[in-house]
Amino acid sequence: MNNMWLKARVRGVAFFSIVAGIALACLWPFHAPANNVSWLSRANGVRVDDPGTLISKGVIAPSYWRNQAGWTLEVWLRPQTTWHLGTIIAFYRPRHAGGFYLRQVNPALVLEKGPWTNEHGPGVPILIANNVFRGRPLVFLTLVGDANGTRIYVNGVLTQASKQFCVDPAYLTGRLVVANSPVDDESWMGDLRGLALYNRKFTAEEVARQYESWKRLRRPPQNSSDGAIVLYLFESHSGRVVHNRAGSGPDLYIPSRFRELHEVFLERPWDEYHSAQSYWNNVAINIAGFVPLGFLAYAYVLLLSRIKRPAVMTIVIGCGLSLTVEVLQSCIPTRFSGVTDIMTNTLGAAAGVALYRLTCIVWKRLRPDDERVLWRVVDLFVTNPPAESEIVVETARRA
Repeated sequence: MNNMWLKARVRGVAFFSIVAGIALACLWPFHAPANNVSWLSRANGVRVDDPGTLISKGVIAPSYWRNQAGWTLEVWLRPQTTWHLGTIIAFYRPRHAGGFYLRQVNPALVLEKGPWTNEHGPGVPILIANNVFRGRPLVFLTLVGDANGTRIYVNGVLTQASKQFCVDPAYLTGRLVVANSPVDDESWMGDLRGLALYNRKFTAEEVARQYESWKRLRRPPQNSSDGAIVLYLFESHSGRVVHNRAGSGPDLYIPSRFRELHEVFLERPWDEYHSAQSYWNNVAINIAGFVPLGFLAYAYVLLLSRIKRPAVMTIVIGCGLSLTVEVLQSCIPTRFSGVTDIMTNTLGAAAGVALYRLTCIVWKRLRPDDERVLWRVVDLFVTNPPAESEIVVETARRA
């Protein structure tokens, strides 16, 4: 009886310890962290670290694009590092299925046009300009688009053009999100020096003049403000508001705490899926992370005489814990909430049950006869499940 009590205590402590460890690993820091955006001291601009974001206080309304066929977006920035993945600019409009994203993917600049509910899904149109951020301390990006395609200028020079990648002005409406995605934690790290959006298309000559003016005066030419929806010069050097110096568009706001505009709640598996290696790495990690839980939970449940189906109960425990974690993660902006994690975690718990049973079979055959401490410790966890269940039931009856 004392031996069974000791086993129950040891297994119980091990089980609840791993539950606490999983909760700590999956839910840390348990709250929205500080928003890492600070003003530059020796130049106009802000520095963004991970996690960090700026969000417009209002929306860019569709009326700003009325009777306008083209658009121009200017961004003056300095990436913190060449090898980084982050969203530089995004437009978020909840009732509109589409979204427009400007991303750094290592040294490449990637333009993406697709549903914000599934940013990286298959078939999403993208335009890539390679080596934009390689070896350049400051980068001035000018994107010009209309119904005939999109052109990318880097420091006033045409770098990439596509007649197939067309961005309707409707994609450039809603809340403006800077240095992060509206729906994921994809903070871009670096310095932002200027940002402007116009409801007209610039010619190549205008693009070159704009770049020279930004480089020399830290702002566009005075005569180019026609058609400006937003113009952020980042010249305040203090406070939490980046004022819009053109038109009636919204100001930018620097939240004190990092946040996402759209907290995803249990994202569907087909929306989460993408073919990148990182997706499969996460699947493997989620399965492997719950194998120890399944192993220890099954070892503990076996000692509970009232549980008739310990394997099923263990899998239910793993699924329930994963569901709880995913629901809570939807409230933490630096975490992701998805159904895929629940499925893979549950599979990991089932694998832990299978591993325990296999270990019991192997241990029963190899178990030494001596009484060394190591073997006694192993015996606290590993015992042939059927035999042990019978012992527990018999012990309970005698008690």
